[in-house]
Amino acid sequence: MAKKKPGVMLYFRWRSSLRLLNHQQLGQLFAAILDYGETGQQLQSDDPFLLFAWNAILPDMDHDTQRYEQIVEKRRQAAGKRWEQAAPASTPPPAREEKVRDFPRTAPRTAVGQGRMAAYNDPGIIERYL
Repeated sequence: MAKKKPGVMLYFRWRSSLRLLNHQQLGQLFAAILDYGETGQQLQSDDPFLLFAWNAILPDMDHDTQRYEQIVEKRRQAAGKRWEQAAPASTPPPAREEKVRDFPRTAPRTAVGQGRMAAYNDPGIIERYL
């Protein structure tokens, strides 16, 4: 499944063509831009101002789509190369080595309730300081 484009670009240079349109025409044009970017459906209208603006915008949208597809293809190829380099098929994984402790433990382990923290569990120690 091919990944869809995340959106379309809007350019400031379109502003001179868009100034000829009223708000209703701008809404129709914006919907047509989104439709064309998502599905490739062309604008169908008899309004000459709307068609003028559409013809000014269409080459930029086609160029952006072509550029997006080229970038996606380059990134797909680069990812394929990384996968080929990362996982040689015939080499088994190296054996794990066991770590050996080469130093003795300096203090013996104490049972639970003994050692430095044992004083906090003794209720008599608290009364001595009150």
